[in-house]
Amino acid sequence: MSHARLTNYLSTIPICSLGLLSVNCIVHLFIFLTSEPLNLFSINPYLVIYNYEFYRIISSAFVHSGLLHIFFNMMSLLQIGTILEIQFGTLQFLVVTLWLVILSSTLYVLFSYILSLAFNNISWLYYSSVGFSGVLFSYAIIETYHSNMPTRSVFGLFEVPSKVYPWVLLVILQIMLPNVSWLGHVSGIIVGLLLLSGSLQFLLPSVEFYKSIEQSTFCSNYFVRLSNYVRTPDYNMTYPNFYVCGPNVPNPILMIFVQLWNIIETLLYIFGLTPANLQYFYQSISSLFARTPSVNSDDNSTIPLTERSSPFDSRGSFQTLRQNEDNNNNSVSNAIKNSKLVNGKSNNKSVKNPIVDSNISNV
Repeated sequence: MSHARLTNYLSTIPICSLGLLSVNCIVHLFIFLTSEPLNLFSINPYLVIYNYEFYRIISSAFVHSGLLHIFFNMMSLLQIGTILEIQFGTLQFLVVTLWLVILSSTLYVLFSYILSLAFNNISWLYYSSVGFSGVLFSYAIIETYHSNMPTRSVFGLFEVPSKVYPWVLLVILQIMLPNVSWLGHVSGIIVGLLLLSGSLQFLLPSVEFYKSIEQSTFCSNYFVRLSNYVRTPDYNMTYPNFYVCGPNVPNPILMIFVQLWNIIETLLYIFGLTPANLQYFYQSISSLFARTPSVNSDDNSTIPLTERSSPFDSRGSFQTLRQNEDNNNNSVSNAIKNSKLVNGKSNNKSVKNPIVDSNISNV
């Protein structure tokens, strides 16, 4: 019964995610049985740059330092990888994954070299790294941008915008596990952002090319017919609204500003300042400074009232004030006209103008 359940479960995993899981497990089992040193496969910037051991760019992604390391990475692969493969198709997911492996490791070497020059410390080139987590962080940033969920919960403690969830997870993992490769995870996130922005689209085939491959005799007979193969949809992984400021700014510079805003938005979420709360706060502050202009009645005239932008429309109050003033002035003039001389003397009862003799409070 357990074997049947396992078979049914494996049949529900998309074929590319299942293949990546199998390759990682087979490589780990091979290293465990042969006792091969991890330094033989790890990404080492010095050996890549000066010894030209470029195979490390690929081999390091499929090697893990221990059982817990590969367990958590493979669980993340089954969770995030399957979502992306179902959403974007098996063939497109496979090609993108291969590029993510190459580019994240290459960027790791490049960053290490730049840091060694910036700090004049060659030890930056000696930091070795292994594991699939760089690619997983690329998966995470791609999945969060294409997700319909506006926020993500961080271990049930607080919520952050989905687009910066990988960054928050990066910081938390670095605090909890100081030995993890921070630079490798950052490289994976940046490669994922470049893919979302469309900057890497020149490296990837078109959607039409993927579909033509799927229609070939070999692919259709051996892969497409499988139940866990996902056909390529009509779109790629580029995020249409990645740039919120417009396309006229160079991509790397604009990407930095976009991510800075996402980080600021995350801090606001942590402190409870959601967009709805910010709008309420703005309206509350605006109401404190919103005042109706007063009417000066020294000369029975009204100061011209000018409009100003405010969350509250006071034009109705201004019109009511003018109408009341006109009515009162008319009542005063009518009272004067209707006053008659009594016994050759005028009526000494004075008629008060309520506009003149009363104080008008600001509304």
